[in-house]
Amino acid sequence: MPEAPAVSAPGVSAPGAFAPGVFASVAELIAGATERTSLTEGAGKSGATLERVVIGGQPYVLKHLDLAQDWTMRASGCLPGAPLLAWERGLLARLPGSALGQRMAERALRYVRIEDTAQGRRLSVRAPSESQVLLEVLARTPLTTWTEGFDLSAAEVVGLPSGSWAPVMFTGWSRAAIAQENRDWISALLSHALIGRPGTAAEIEALRQLARRADPALGAPGALPVSPGDLDAPPPIRDAVRVLRFRYQMLKELDDG
Repeated sequence: MPEAPAVSAPGVSAPGAFAPGVFASVAELIAGATERTSLTEGAGKSGATLERVVIGGQPYVLKHLDLAQDWTMRASGCLPGAPLLAWERGLLARLPGSALGQRMAERALRYVRIEDTAQGRRLSVRAPSESQVLLEVLARTPLTTWTEGFDLSAAEVVGLPSGSWAPVMFTGWSRAAIAQENRDWISALLSHALIGRPGTAAEIEALRQLARRADPALGAPGALPVSPGDLDAPPPIRDAVRVLRFRYQMLKELDDG
C-alpha cells in the first residue's frame, strides 16, 4: 500500500491529499491496530501481501501494494494499483450503501452547515485550517447529502454564499459531480461559475472539466448568460462556453444526419 502523495501547495491545488481517516503512511495507519494477522492461505495469486487488522474495534483487510511483488499491477499497466485509483476517483464512495460515502457525509455535515443571517441564508464552514482536508471530504461525499440534508435543489445549494471557502466548495463539489456523473449538479455548478467568475487555478480547471461533461444542450444559443464572443467575460469563461457550443453543434450535426 503506497504512501499517500504529499500536498505540494496550500489551498486546493493538489489532489489526493489527506482527509480524516486517510493516513500519510502505512506505519501511521497501523499504529492504532490492536490485532494484525498475515493472510497466507487463499490470499490470491497476485503476489501482494495481505493482512487482517483490527483498528478502532473494526476488522479490515490491509493489502500492501508493491509493484515489485504484485505482477498484476505490472501486467495491467496500472502502476499505482487499482484500489488506490478507485479511491482517488471517488468510485468507492459511489458504491450503494458505501461505508466510505457514509463516513464522508457525516464529516461533511460536521464541517458545513446552513445558518440564517441578517443578509440571508449562507453556508457556515467550520473545517480544519488545511483546506485540502475539506476538499477531499467534499469530493467523496454523496451529493444527495446536501440536497436531502438541506432540503434544497442542487442549484440552491451551490448558490449559497460560503465566504472565503467558496473556491474549495466549488472545486470539491465539481469533483464529486463529475465522479458521480450527476448532471443536475454539473449544470448547477457550471451555471454558477459562469456568473461567479472563478479565479483560482483549481476553480478554472474544475470549470473546464464541467464543460466537457455537462449536457450539450447547455451549448445551444441563448441557453447560457454568456456567449463565446462575450469580450467582457474572462478567458476561462469564454473557453468553457466554446466547449459547450462545440459539443452542442457536433451533437446537432449527428442528429440531423
